[in-house]
Amino acid sequence: MPEKVFCFAGGIPNNCRCRQVGQVCLSERAVDFQGRCGYKTKSRKIMERSVNRVELKGRVGQDAKILKVENGGTAARFTLATNEIIKGRNDTLREETTWHNIVAWSRKGMPDFDKIRKGTFVAIEGKIRYVKYTAATGEEKSMTEILAQKIIIPLVE
Repeated sequence: MPEKVFCFAGGIPNNCRCRQVGQVCLSERAVDFQGRCGYKTKSRKIMERSVNRVELKGRVGQDAKILKVENGGTAARFTLATNEIIKGRNDTLREETTWHNIVAWSRKGMPDFDKIRKGTFVAIEGKIRYVKYTAATGEEKSMTEILAQKIIIPLVE
């Protein structure tokens, strides 16, 4: 028989599946190092999932390079500049620009890639992707890009 352990579950009865907060834990599961119930709470399950999600808003650095794929699909590649104002030493403000490589595939809900022009303000939702490739010189290279899942081009800037 397992050692009697008092259920803690954050002090909230609904956070513990064994419903024995402050009493002897009825779960047969392992108990963590602080003596909490071994059942995982809903909030813990959510926190344990990994997420690869990026939201960017900025100006397009170059016209989208539109690529036609053999299966009839269309892809677009372009760069996006995001700006951030940073307070430095001596309370001086400076603007720092970060450039992002964006890749987008045509599908339902995506705008016409011809509308993605240099200087256009866009909002992008997507995920980070690391790509390895071999350069023309035979050298192995890698780069980081954003795979856009949603692109929004506002009507008014």
